Amino acid sequence: MSFPNYSSQTGEAKTSPESLFTGKGIGIAFLDTGISPVADFITPQNRIVVFRDFVGGKIEPYDDNGHGTHVT
Repeated sequence: MSFPNYSSQTGEAKTSPESLFTGKGIGIAFLDTGISPVADFITPQNRIVVFRDFVGGKIEPYDDNGHGTHVT
């Protein structure tokens, strides 16, 4: 990763470090009660990339408790 160039006259960054970090390409895993495929997660595109049910073995995303959806 390259960091911003600094002006030799002022010592200030030409590009702010915050502008270098966008979150693109980052995935986050939630291990919880599940996730419901509500509009916030699937519209305009489905952002639920992987779902695993380690208890019931279901394949499609669901959350019969609601906690996982709330936390996510």
